Amino acid sequence: MDADAFIKYIESNDVLTGKFKFPRNENLMDLDFINKTFVDFELEGGDYASGIFRNCTFDRVVFESLTLVGVNFTNCYFVDCKLSQIESSFILDNCRVDSFTVSYVIPQ
Repeated sequence: MDADAFIKYIESNDVLTGKFKFPRNENLMDLDFINKTFVDFELEGGDYASGIFRNCTFDRVVFESLTLVGVNFTNCYFVDCKLSQIESSFILDNCRVDSFTVSYVIPQ
């Protein structure tokens, strides 16, 4: 799936599942994820800088080898989530976390 199809998938679905892979520098910046539920979801690669995740649930989610610089997670719920090889300076604002593992963060 290319980036445009991925964006269309996100916009047209409230529950997101599946495996998605992009080059690490794929421009997916400034995306807004509002009221989305991510279940059994794996996302590898892509630059999501300055994106917003608001009122989202992450259940069995893996984010790997992607950029989350300036990303804001607000009112989100994390269950069994893993971030691996992430370039980050993201913010968790009023989030509930049951299980959230960061195995490696690339320094900026």
